[in-house]
Amino acid sequence: MITDKEKFEQFKRDLRSYSFKQKELKLMEDELIRLSAILHEAGAIRYDEEKLSFGDPYITKYLDEMDEYDELESRKEAIEAFLSEVDAILQKCEFNVREALIECYIKGKPHDVVAQDYLFFHRQQMYRDMERELKDIL
Repeated sequence: MITDKEKFEQFKRDLRSYSFKQKELKLMEDELIRLSAILHEAGAIRYDEEKLSFGDPYITKYLDEMDEYDELESRKEAIEAFLSEVDAILQKCEFNVREALIECYIKGKPHDVVAQDYLFFHRQQMYRDMERELKDIL
């Protein structure tokens, strides 16, 4: 059975990887645009040209790009689902806990500074409030 503490620790790991996933998503979108341009260019589909190769007549040089495009599209959807799930959980938190989670685990600010900025008495109280808040949500 998964405990609340383990769920909280996993959510912290998800928050730490949030900015990396955003950067990865941006790179995937750029690559999808590049592949889309290749697949939709004028030479991608030729109906008047007869296949004279001895290999499989149905294989074109664009099949690799099509496969790569499909793979990137499915990975992009998975990352978007991950990011929206994390966003949904964060939106359910109250304001100062949400902002403290973002500052600590996404932006990487020192936890002592964040605890002072968001009016927690000390770090341990901030951690307790975060766990208490996420325990109800997760």
